[in-house]
Amino acid sequence: MAKAGRTFVPTRADDSHTNITFNKEKDRIEGRWIDTPNGKVMLVLRMIDVCYLWIDEKGETIQTVSTAKKHIREIEEQLIIGIEKMGLNSEGFMDTLHFEIPEYSFMKQPVQLLSMHAINEWKKWRGIANEACELLLHDLNKESEIRIWPHHFDTGIFVEISEDYGVGFGLAIKDEMVGAPYFYASCYLSKRHAVYENMPDLNKGRWIVDGWMGAVLSLQDLKNESDPIVLIKEFTDNTMPWYMGQS
Repeated sequence: MAKAGRTFVPTRADDSHTNITFNKEKDRIEGRWIDTPNGKVMLVLRMIDVCYLWIDEKGETIQTVSTAKKHIREIEEQLIIGIEKMGLNSEGFMDTLHFEIPEYSFMKQPVQLLSMHAINEWKKWRGIANEACELLLHDLNKESEIRIWPHHFDTGIFVEISEDYGVGFGLAIKDEMVGAPYFYASCYLSKRHAVYENMPDLNKGRWIVDGWMGAVLSLQDLKNESDPIVLIKEFTDNTMPWYMGQS
């Protein structure tokens, strides 16, 4: 889906033309709208059966491409059929992306069938991530797109507080730093480094000040919670005022 954005959506300096979003209400991952000679279209991934769909503005399906047991190249070749049917130039669609994506072991293997439990677990936490981002934006009285970034596949937001200062929040996939999926809160300064001293204590989560700097809240700390959004909001309520003091 990032390749569709890269190829057919006007370029943005922050690469946000390549990112996607999880639409909980429609149970699918969505790319961005693409202009064609016959109107706008969008590439989506339907979660219930993990099929790609080209859809038009009326929500009608132009093409369906199953991913099960197919290599990525085969899926892309089938998507090109829809691209050309819609009157778009498919040249460059299958080119390597212009940013680095980690080389996961499964990328050269056929797409495996996913259990409904795994799919539902993914949807649960991405839906929670969307809700947590919306709550934080409300608290900050700011607007920002809630998107999934293909660089690291995190659901996140970035909010500019001032000309040279911004804060980021989101849900990241498991990595070596945390060892499990986790929520993160961080700040970004263009002219200096944040001074990580006298941070507030966190009831859940921890601060990291070696390498990447910020606060993290592992899903391991949330998995037994009946309402995890309460603890996530507590996490942002504790971290964001400290970040505001750095601006």
